[in-house]
Amino acid sequence: MHDDSCGKDEPYMNLFKFNGRPVAPFGLLLIYLFFSVGHRDCFAFGDPNWVKQGKDPLLDAKGYLQGIGWVRSTGNPEKDYKMAENIARAELAKRIVVTVEENSVDLVAERFHNGKSESLADIRSEVKTSVNLTLDGVEIRHYPEKLKKTSNYYALAYLKPEDAAKKIGARLRLIYQSISQEKKLARAAIEQKDVRRALLHHARARWQALQASGHAASYEVLRTELEPSTNHLAGGDVVALTSGAEWVDLLSRFQIVAVKGQSQKVSEGDRPSQPLVAKLVLRDAAGEVPISGLPVRFQLMSGDGQLQAGVPVRTRGLGGPQTVASAVTDQNGEVACEILKLNTGPAAVQMISVTVDIAPLILQIHEVDAKALANWLLPLTELKTVFLLERPGDKELSFPQWVGRQVKRVKTQKGWPSGSNILIGAFSYRDSRASGEFGQRLEREFRNAFAADGTIVVRTDRSGQNPILRGEYWEDSQQVEVRTYLEDQQGTQFVSVSAFFDRSKLGEMKLKPDNFAQYKAAVVELSDPKTAVEEDFSIKIWSDRGTNPVYQKDEKMMFYLRSTRDCYLRLLFRTVDGTHAQIYPNKWGAADQLQANRVYAFPAGNALFEFVVQEPFGAEIVKAIASTSKLPQLEGEEAGGIIILNESSLMKLMRKLRKPDFSTMTRYSLAEDQMVVNTVP
Repeated sequence: MHDDSCGKDEPYMNLFKFNGRPVAPFGLLLIYLFFSVGHRDCFAFGDPNWVKQGKDPLLDAKGYLQGIGWVRSTGNPEKDYKMAENIARAELAKRIVVTVEENSVDLVAERFHNGKSESLADIRSEVKTSVNLTLDGVEIRHYPEKLKKTSNYYALAYLKPEDAAKKIGARLRLIYQSISQEKKLARAAIEQKDVRRALLHHARARWQALQASGHAASYEVLRTELEPSTNHLAGGDVVALTSGAEWVDLLSRFQIVAVKGQSQKVSEGDRPSQPLVAKLVLRDAAGEVPISGLPVRFQLMSGDGQLQAGVPVRTRGLGGPQTVASAVTDQNGEVACEILKLNTGPAAVQMISVTVDIAPLILQIHEVDAKALANWLLPLTELKTVFLLERPGDKELSFPQWVGRQVKRVKTQKGWPSGSNILIGAFSYRDSRASGEFGQRLEREFRNAFAADGTIVVRTDRSGQNPILRGEYWEDSQQVEVRTYLEDQQGTQFVSVSAFFDRSKLGEMKLKPDNFAQYKAAVVELSDPKTAVEEDFSIKIWSDRGTNPVYQKDEKMMFYLRSTRDCYLRLLFRTVDGTHAQIYPNKWGAADQLQANRVYAFPAGNALFEFVVQEPFGAEIVKAIASTSKLPQLEGEEAGGIIILNESSLMKLMRKLRKPDFSTMTRYSLAEDQMVVNTVP
């Protein structure tokens, strides 16, 4: 085995003498030499004493700092020679750095102010800079003294402390003078109320103070071997001149205050009536000093929107909402930000923070390391004021604003079909499916609000694939409750929300349809229980706008029918004024039979007639009655191709269609469906 320890007695008993030194037998001697040259602390025969002892005793006695480098030959003498020298320098630097860092830690401890100190990482960086400066005076001794081939190369690096101390002392004097000048300029800037310029001077002074701290620590190490009379070399008090107290005190007196625009009421998608104005000041014994020329950053802390602050808007990300803006304070220390748009969402309060934007400030101070400066300026980023913008309550909103809020609520509900087009159906009084003036206004406002919010609202949908938004409204003496539903065209509900609106804001707007009493009576007649027939098949009626459509004047109505069995059909229409008409079969479509499970359009694509909305307007009813047996002919007069029925009693009309022949015992199969159509001007 190889024993890595050097300088210990070898475990061999048979020793020989060689030049007065005991050695192992020849074979063991080769092994010993082979292993020993692989250990940097063991040296070959004939090496100089400074190699064997790890230092030159004479230089050590004179107080020189030393370091030894050693490399095994690689066959390239020039490279090995230089490598040994570099290692020697590194060993010397390592010994200096360790001692200097210890002194630097002591200096840091002396500079505590309000619980904060200089960055130890920055100090150590300056220590290395200082040591590199110190090593400019290093002298080198080589072994062998001349460049030649040999097994090992050694180098001794040694430094005369007095010369190095003088060099560093001269550099320190220059730094101290510069620090004093920067602090003088900073004080003058404060007196002239130019805080930004004072900040720049203090930053330069602090950076130079860090450099001084590293050099001063090296100076303290080097002068330990000198006479006390050399204390004057540095020419200053390192602790006093490198203190960061002024810097910390300056930053602690910064303040941002809200001047204008606080606590405004802002609705979804709107902009505040006032801009947000903040002021940056320095608290001083004489009062507040405005800070001009510093960049200030406005940022939305929740939601999204568009901000603009006196300069082109800076945004985070590409193509996203402009939630961050920055501008420079004016001569009064003020900076304004205008909110172009604010999407508040469900939050009751929106917050916009205002902080000092240190990034542009760092770029303006070229003489200071950017990373160190960013760390020093961090307290400014913690300095903040917040503007609170309140979301108005429902009672504070106008009618369009209130509807816009309901649109946002509906779209954020679970079940909303993202990316889908929608139809807007009727908003009916209670559960009647009939819409009054208020319901018609709701339908228009919801249509506009959805379009403004980016949702595609279609007028018609013959495919029957798009969902339908409809609603109901219920009143009491104080408020109106509006219930909003999103359904598919088979009536399956996706979303449901409810909200209240202040009834006093409706003025003279009517809630009930004008013909509501007649309409309700007609509905009762249509559902007369005395004539009810048990259905053993079904028929379905709908429109190109769903099952509770709204049509405006001059628009064309389109109806669709589908039966589960072959059947005969009567399609009746009850108008606002109580007129009863048979619209199918009519003059242009005599065939009254339907095939099972086939969709029929009324009017068909090739029809010679159409249903056009004309006054009077209001809630109207379309009634489909189908039977597996032939239905009776209803009496009336032809008018415009349809039949205006003579029977004024809807109840009698329904009884005649449902029970046409009481004399026969034949089973009479019947199916019915009806739809309320709201027509508006």
